[in-house]
Amino acid sequence: MQGEVFSVYSLWSKRLMIVSVSLFALLGTMATSMYYPALPTVASDLGVSITDVNLSVTTFMILQGIAPTFVGSFSDSSGRRLAYIACFSIFLAANIALALQNTYGGLLALRCVQSAGAGGLIPLASGVIADIVEPAERGSYMAWATVAPVLGPALAPVLGGVLTRYLGWHSIFWFLAIACIVLGVLFLFFFPETNRKLVGNGAHMPPRLSQPFYFFFRQGNKRQQEGFIERRSISFPNPFSILKVVLDKEGAVVLAGNGVINILIAGVNTGLPPLMKNLYGLSEVQTSLCFLAFGIGSAVCTVITGRLMDRAYRRTAAKHNIPLKLARRDPNMPVEHARLQVTWPHIAAAIAGLLGYGWTLNKPTHLAGPMVFLFVIGYTTTAVAQALNALMVDLFPQDAATASAANNLIRCGLGAAITAAIQPLTLAVRPGWTYTICSGFLLIIVPFFIALTRFGPEILEASSQLESHELHSWPTTVSQPTVSEPVTRTSSPMFEVDPEISAENDLVMSQLAPVDGGIAAWRLLGAAFVFETLLGVTQSPRTNQRQLTQSFASSPYIGIVGTIASGLGYIGAPFIMPFIQKHQRWRRQMIWVGWPICIGGLVAGSFANTLETLILTQGVAYGVGFLILY
Repeated sequence: MQGEVFSVYSLWSKRLMIVSVSLFALLGTMATSMYYPALPTVASDLGVSITDVNLSVTTFMILQGIAPTFVGSFSDSSGRRLAYIACFSIFLAANIALALQNTYGGLLALRCVQSAGAGGLIPLASGVIADIVEPAERGSYMAWATVAPVLGPALAPVLGGVLTRYLGWHSIFWFLAIACIVLGVLFLFFFPETNRKLVGNGAHMPPRLSQPFYFFFRQGNKRQQEGFIERRSISFPNPFSILKVVLDKEGAVVLAGNGVINILIAGVNTGLPPLMKNLYGLSEVQTSLCFLAFGIGSAVCTVITGRLMDRAYRRTAAKHNIPLKLARRDPNMPVEHARLQVTWPHIAAAIAGLLGYGWTLNKPTHLAGPMVFLFVIGYTTTAVAQALNALMVDLFPQDAATASAANNLIRCGLGAAITAAIQPLTLAVRPGWTYTICSGFLLIIVPFFIALTRFGPEILEASSQLESHELHSWPTTVSQPTVSEPVTRTSSPMFEVDPEISAENDLVMSQLAPVDGGIAAWRLLGAAFVFETLLGVTQSPRTNQRQLTQSFASSPYIGIVGTIASGLGYIGAPFIMPFIQKHQRWRRQMIWVGWPICIGGLVAGSFANTLETLILTQGVAYGVGFLILY
């Protein structure tokens, strides 16, 4: 309806709801960073090495990226409340179990379960913001929603260090469990359903399962509240729904940009503790206080950048003579330009901050130097991330949680990779060149941001025309012909119609047309055989014959290399197959992309001297390359 308000919630109701989802997301970030100061203590108590305990961080980040692909699609179809309840329940059960167990295997398994619950809390916040906040105000609200999650990685290590020192590392999980109970009870009683597919602008009553125990945010117009939108059955989570975001050209650029930003954030935060200990001799508690510089920069950014984003949005709408209230519906509104224009100075400052941070640590100066640059990095990376998150919600307003889940998958996947690689890279080339390389990632994405800003609407229009062309050019089938109609071949040369038609139900039977591929078919078969053999080869020397690689023989977790290499093929196949079916013209290009990644992973793996590097090269790199190629 044209005259309908976007949201019936009052200003303070929206503010309270945004603060609430920010606190919910804080749980997810605290579950990761509170654990960092306890790593040496956990390794000592469980009788394993630091490297082995670090695997619990890597697996946590991987599952934290995968879980939102289920939660996001579920919340977009079945409601935010049910998704939140599921996440709270899983997170609570995992924390209680972690607080009671004392085995390394239990730690790895339960950290994965904990990650599954925590990972969904972050993208759900984006979904709620898209439900109740208009695009013109979304920048400020998005900024406030990220205050708590941004402060979490800075404050949680301090709290985790204090708890570990005085109460033991199990107290970390008891603290998270208690926090989950408190926030979960408040959510059950007061937080309303916001999914616009269920409640519209908030004026309609949600299904009974999605109703809060007490309608704290109920509006005064009870007549509107009694209206219902068509009931929806609870749907099973569909992780493949993120393909709509991943395969979208604009969405892919935003995902890549967010992934690069998280590489920088994870690289700085992961590399900070060993650098502070080795170069300045700081204790665990003193090192955890250094995270405050990054966190304060991020917190200051959330207050300032949100206002800048809203101002830029209004200025862009006025420049194109688009009424602000209609901007979200106007296809001529260049949201790409409106959101990304605030990123340019921050990208330049982030590059300067990374260079300064790395080279002040290369030849240690006074501790104040790295802390100043940490503040700059925290401020600038958070500003770019906020702009990209707001743009992602603008591009996919009806599936905001799914888009955020895709963003989280890329973010956590790249974060897990840099977490495993940052320490070997720092030891190999020193901090100066390490963070110079990191700053180079920002330079790589700048041309894509420029193209998205200048040609975003044209890209979207061209993508729509291409999809329409592919839809019309898809082979047509003959269905329910009359007796007098002659049976003809389909438009595709790969299929032909059997002339026998059932008289009872008028079904047309089709079968594959005979094809003689000649020598090309035999070449393809031979190549498939070679790479099928390579899949087994990569798993056997490093896993089944550990005596051939003495440097890894002491680790009982060497088998994870082969598991990842082969598992990526099974896990990734449901994602890659729809892409191949939709874009069949890209098959040859995918072959030429996949086989260098395979070979590069194998070659790099032969030089690996740590288990993390071997997992990253012969496990992840080879597995991804083989998935694309095979």
